[in-house]
Amino acid sequence: MRKVTLVMLVLMFVIPWTNAFAASTKVDVLKGVAFNALNGSVSGIANITDDNDSTRATWNTNATLEYRFPNPVDLLDGSYITTSAALGTAFVLYDAADKEIYRRSVTAGTFYIPALLNVAKVRIIGEYVGGFGGSAVSSLRLYSFPTNPKDTNLILGKGLVITNSPDFPTGTIANEFTNGKTNDSPVFRAQGTRYNYTFPKPVYFSYVKFYTPVKIGAVLIGPDGGVLASSTTIGGTSPQILSFDLDNVAKVYFFNPNTNAVVSEIEAYGRASEFNPDSSLFVIKGLKYDFVGLNKDFQLSWEPISSPYFEEYRVYQNGNLLKAGKNNYAIITNQQPGEKNTFKVSSVDIYGKEYPAATLTYTVPLPDSTPPSVPKLSGSAGNGIANLEWTPSPEDDLAGYTIYQDGKTTRKVGQGNKAAIDGLTNGKTYRFSVTAFDTSGNESARSNEVELAPKSVITETEQETGPDYLLVKWTKTEGATGYRIYLNGRLIGSVGPTVFEYKITRAMGYIPGAISNKAEARAILADGSEGGSNNPTAPVLELADGYGVGDAFKAGIEFVKLLNGWVLIALAIILANMIIGFLYLLNKKYKITQRG
Repeated sequence: MRKVTLVMLVLMFVIPWTNAFAASTKVDVLKGVAFNALNGSVSGIANITDDNDSTRATWNTNATLEYRFPNPVDLLDGSYITTSAALGTAFVLYDAADKEIYRRSVTAGTFYIPALLNVAKVRIIGEYVGGFGGSAVSSLRLYSFPTNPKDTNLILGKGLVITNSPDFPTGTIANEFTNGKTNDSPVFRAQGTRYNYTFPKPVYFSYVKFYTPVKIGAVLIGPDGGVLASSTTIGGTSPQILSFDLDNVAKVYFFNPNTNAVVSEIEAYGRASEFNPDSSLFVIKGLKYDFVGLNKDFQLSWEPISSPYFEEYRVYQNGNLLKAGKNNYAIITNQQPGEKNTFKVSSVDIYGKEYPAATLTYTVPLPDSTPPSVPKLSGSAGNGIANLEWTPSPEDDLAGYTIYQDGKTTRKVGQGNKAAIDGLTNGKTYRFSVTAFDTSGNESARSNEVELAPKSVITETEQETGPDYLLVKWTKTEGATGYRIYLNGRLIGSVGPTVFEYKITRAMGYIPGAISNKAEARAILADGSEGGSNNPTAPVLELADGYGVGDAFKAGIEFVKLLNGWVLIALAIILANMIIGFLYLLNKKYKITQRG
């Protein structure tokens, strides 16, 4: 243990720290322990450590009260005693060898304690002071700040760089104060000399220990070169400790405020930095709840934290840790009707630091048997699709809606009031209705029934051949939000609902003279689907009855046999467009049947 504050008081006083920089959480190591009365008359001895200022213990001048720690503790520089009614009392500390290392006759006031290591025992001894014998004390408190197990001596074996010295050139390296020897006698210079050490990376600086009885100071520097803290020991004992508990320390230097003196060793304890430059992002925002089921389960959610320093979220229910993880939501289950719970969500960084939590209080609704109001349904049919819309139910506990198709459930939706049912058969009539249900599972009566018959939407199209373009025209299609133009099944372009002609140019793929130039205009419907097209003016190749693809193929082979290769090449070049169109026609587009 590194830092101890001893308080002996009837009324608690808050005393500012003079040269210690405490950041750890203090623990009263005497709380609830039992002092032993070695002699004398003592009354209410348990009241000394009950942490209750309204009770008190009394003893006479012959009394001695003692408590021995299971393990010795350290009193850091900056500890103090405070008492308001302890006349005739001596406060004494002992080391592990039962050697007295500190004594103070306590009267009303505050008394500073020098840094003391390995304090093993506390005694309270009654004294006869100025005709007054005995004493009364409400509480004795001894605060200890436990050492972090990650702390190590950060400068062991490291050279200290000398600056500002009248005796050494700037940059001289001093190794004698950090070599691990606590009983040698190197001289620590004064007169403004600084012994500097710059850490490779900023660190968490816990405390520094000086093996010397003289006054020695330490200054901590941040990454920006600014002073983070400065402190000086009071001298008189060895070793001496200065506590800082500061993060993001880039450099430390030590100085002697008086004259040259022997300093056997300097130990600076700390660990890897726990500095989080994104700490401002670790505030939980947007904490809310949403229902996720019909059995009172709900989901807590909040805005995510994006930072390389983020480790996890923690969710508490009534002060107890419920869940921890990286997801910015948590499903809360097993909630009982009428139950009121307080939920807190906090964030934790990679160093294990937990930041202040956001709070949400939720009361589970009592059982509800009243169904939501009945929606009113309307709809429209598209190409293979039915578009449904209904009036929203106004209830606060609304959970969603159920859509019925031909009397059977087809879909459940959330709190929206629209849905599109696709995959329907054109020309077939379907019956739809909808109900509303709440978080308690109550379902409304069914809405009015709507009959819809999806249908294929056909756009009447015609085409005119020009010298360098194909002009496509079409008639207006009801319900169209635009039109898409195709050439031989390939999308060429699209236009708005008020345009009814389009030129397909050579650059777009039009080949003048080719028999495969079939254009189509297809309507784009409001639901995003696409209608069909009827173009009676597109070229169609009809083969005579009884004459099929096989016959055409055989005739082509015989024709090839009659010609030599050069003629074939010439014909292929001249008739390339026709050959392409013919092959395309055989494969997909025209009325050709295969016999057999």
